[in-house]
Amino acid sequence: MKVVTSSQMREIDRRTIEGIGIPSLVLMENAGRKVAEAIHKYFPHIKKIILLCGPGNNGGDGLVCARHLKLHYGKKVSVYLARKDNLSPDAEKNLRILENLNFQIFEWVNPPSIEESNLVVDALLGTGIKGKPEGKIADMIRWINASSLPVVSVDTPSGLSGDFPPHPDYTVKALITVTMALPKKEQVVFPGAEYVGKLIVADIGFPPSLLGSEEWKIEIMEGEKLKQWIKPRRPDTHKGTYGHILILSGSQGFTGAPLLTARGALRSGVGLITLGIPETIYSIVAGKIPEIIPFPLPAKEGGFTLSAWEKIKNWGRKITSLAMGPGISLASPVKEFVKKVIEESQLPMVVDADALTIISEDTSILKKAKSPLILTPHPGEMARLIGKDIDYVLNHRIEVALSFARKFNLILILKGARTVIATPEEKVFINPTGNPGMATGGMGDVLTGLIGGLLAQGYTPLESALIGVFIHGASGDILWEERKATSLTATEVAENIPFTFSRLREGYLDELHFYDKI
Repeated sequence: MKVVTSSQMREIDRRTIEGIGIPSLVLMENAGRKVAEAIHKYFPHIKKIILLCGPGNNGGDGLVCARHLKLHYGKKVSVYLARKDNLSPDAEKNLRILENLNFQIFEWVNPPSIEESNLVVDALLGTGIKGKPEGKIADMIRWINASSLPVVSVDTPSGLSGDFPPHPDYTVKALITVTMALPKKEQVVFPGAEYVGKLIVADIGFPPSLLGSEEWKIEIMEGEKLKQWIKPRRPDTHKGTYGHILILSGSQGFTGAPLLTARGALRSGVGLITLGIPETIYSIVAGKIPEIIPFPLPAKEGGFTLSAWEKIKNWGRKITSLAMGPGISLASPVKEFVKKVIEESQLPMVVDADALTIISEDTSILKKAKSPLILTPHPGEMARLIGKDIDYVLNHRIEVALSFARKFNLILILKGARTVIATPEEKVFINPTGNPGMATGGMGDVLTGLIGGLLAQGYTPLESALIGVFIHGASGDILWEERKATSLTATEVAENIPFTFSRLREGYLDELHFYDKI
């Protein structure tokens, strides 16, 4: 499903109304009816509702909703307007309809008693707000958040914007948000997603061809599309058919990272795995996973050296992808090694962890790369790469990922809740899979190995990134649901990856979303 900005949604509105000829009043009627339908579906036993309306079209949607809640579902609805004058033309028409039907309509002066209601409907502000809410609207938002009542927001939580981070003083925290036509950018990534609650996407009559236009560059990844990329394993094949990954990982004191990265690659379906490790940890790592080939490389200060890269180049084995970074340390010789690999490797490569921290000291090295790169930073690593603080990254996840991918002509995977994948072609993908149980050590190492293993098998960098991220999170989701565990280990998630691939191919992950449709 596509995701749009507020300005893109306004353009969809304009083309629908002016170009196709669907009246704005029809769209408003459909929107309000869908919100009422959602409220009845998710809160069938609630009888008393307070509905707060702003002066714009979002408030107009709320007025339509009030009418359907009372007339079709028998709810007792008290409507409070921020003001009764200077409403938008369509909102004004729907206010007149309610007055003709003898609805209870109040102008907000003093807050209502919460005893009047079991539910609050927020129809104060839509997606096109300019600046943080102030005055009476801000007062109404604070009352909503302090009421302790369940809240349903119309189209978007009032005060939520892509231009500034949300805050309880000026952003409604909803239990459910019924958004129109398509999810909005600030609704699908954190911190905004926390204020949205359960997201419901309502079909209110926009043409599907317009909603699915390639003009809209952000989309939510869907299992139904990804499963079409999965390559079948033919009967007349052998291990050489499925590629050979070289993993460069580990250092003195960091012997778990290479093993976890290898486990991720092993479960990707790759044919051969060579695990390049500093010779100082060879005796610790070798033999721990019998399916991998340990490859001791020259070491100094516990990590790789430039001579390690020379040994790799003269090795003579056919390698089809590289994965580099987990646990390699920040020692000076390692820094020179990483820069040389980036500059000289001609293999598709996934870069993670310590390698990213090394690159952050001089990101210009990325422009010297001769091969396709996939970078997989968490927010802290991303902050170092762009020279900003973590809060900036967390509040601008899509913009940060997109800018970096475009600048350095690579695929950027910004990890975290709702992982963001950005491409140099300015496309952005939001991952719907993953859960809090996966917030444990080693998860990123498994992901690096999984993506590298897909690269080795001949998947394109974009296919490898999207499939790897989706499958990694979905593997955790399946375990989370089955075990009801507080947390998961990276090894558990890695071992469940083959089963998750099967579930994807069989269609069981087609509807794995963080939103519903109505």
